[in-house]
Amino acid sequence: MNRNVKKFLNKTFIALQVAIFLFALFISSSTMEIFSWYEPLTMGAFFALLVVLPLQAIVSIGLSFSKKKIQLLSSLHLLLLTAMMVCMIMFQNQLSWLMTLVLVVQVIIITFFVKKLATKEN
Repeated sequence: MNRNVKKFLNKTFIALQVAIFLFALFISSSTMEIFSWYEPLTMGAFFALLVVLPLQAIVSIGLSFSKKKIQLLSSLHLLLLTAMMVCMIMFQNQLSWLMTLVLVVQVIIITFFVKKLATKEN
């Protein structure tokens, strides 16, 4: 794959994920006290900031890795996202459906990008 195309896709991937996260954080903080640490939704959003976004960076940097390493990193990432969805559903928060929807969209985007780039890599 052309190096410029790969750089563009990496930047697009990260920008899309950051935009989705910021949208979810904005929606969640606008409907409740901002930075109320006891709220499960806010804790979930900060978990996403501290864990999921760095993992996304690892996945996008890992695109120069072999196909097996890409699949391993993306599987770990999808497992974390699934765990977050389960936690949000278990909290029974009034906005858990919104966070779940955002995470489902992330899973679809990640699966699409990683699969597409992994097939073009080899």
